[in-house]
Amino acid sequence: MIHKAEREKHKRDLLNDLFSELGEMLEADRQTNGKACILTDTTRILRDLLSQLESLRKENSTLQNESHYVTMERNELQDENSVLRNEILE
Repeated sequence: MIHKAEREKHKRDLLNDLFSELGEMLEADRQTNGKACILTDTTRILRDLLSQLESLRKENSTLQNESHYVTMERNELQDENSVLRNEILE
């Protein structure tokens, strides 16, 4: 059975490894790799990504609306074209 102190050390080591891994994923030219700095940069990056995601969602919605409008216009033009062809044939 592992003693409490050993479990706590294992937990700290695991957290330190995770912080190191996270720090390596961030910008390579970082001056400091303290935990607070890593968390601050990670939070900033996540906020930027969430903002980009929201922007892309809005852009996607706009594009879908435009696509729907273009499809409707195309269908109307095809209908008009069909009517004109029938008139020409008659």
